[in-house]
Amino acid sequence: MKRRVHWLWPAALWLLAGAVPAAADVAVRDPWIAEAPPGAMAAAAFMVLENDGAEPRSAVGAESAACERIEFHRSEMEGGIARMLEQNSLSVPAGGRLTLEPGGTHMMLIRPVALRAGDRVLITLELDDGEKLAVEAVVRERTRHAH
Repeated sequence: MKRRVHWLWPAALWLLAGAVPAAADVAVRDPWIAEAPPGAMAAAAFMVLENDGAEPRSAVGAESAACERIEFHRSEMEGGIARMLEQNSLSVPAGGRLTLEPGGTHMMLIRPVALRAGDRVLITLELDDGEKLAVEAVVRERTRHAH
């Protein structure tokens, strides 16, 4: 019996080695969500996306059980009025970073559950190659920025 177990162990390791995903080129730093008032139709999520790879990468989707859906937005001033423009993806240059921050590029959590400062929210980002990144964002008071 021991002989059979020893034979199965290397085979199991070999099978598992094929199932281990390659290291992601994209890393996420300082993910957080701005606390919104109760009943708010949306909440904003911020973070820094870093790409250590030699090719540009993009986040093409995101989801969370804490909201109905997640949209990518970019804020800009037009004629003295701030507007949010929905984006299809979030592009991160090769060897660079994309900062999602208040007043700039961000994620909108549409129809979120009630989120209070200190809560932790799991967001799954989908990258352009189908890879998924799990991100845990902490909810912060709106006046407290990324640092």
